[in-house]
Amino acid sequence: MENADFQFADREMPRSIEAEQSILGAVLADPSVLPLVVEKIKPEYFYSQQHKSLYNIIMRMFTSGSNADIITVLNEAEKLHIFETAAEGRRYLANLAEILPSTANIESYCRIVAEKYYIRSLSYAARSIL
Repeated sequence: MENADFQFADREMPRSIEAEQSILGAVLADPSVLPLVVEKIKPEYFYSQQHKSLYNIIMRMFTSGSNADIITVLNEAEKLHIFETAAEGRRYLANLAEILPSTANIESYCRIVAEKYYIRSLSYAARSIL
């Protein structure tokens, strides 16, 4: 039994960093997709803490009526020390918009991130039961 617990604990949790990045990139590249994303994705769905923090910034801006773009999100991210340096933050956010395959698939990216979250949640519940 102890060996099974060890293997379970070491297993990588389900995630799709690419889908998370695509959601953030889509919102930064085309803010018109944000209402759809907010409807389907909660901050806790993100596996990456950095992505979760960036999404929280974007959601706060959305609910306050501010526009979320690379510059405004970067400004807030710098205040919260989400990145080691401002230059790292600029590169990362610019890269998110550049690597985005298409905003047309935003619903698919949201579905992937949500599914990975639900599987992780089930894994955590199973772990606590064991």
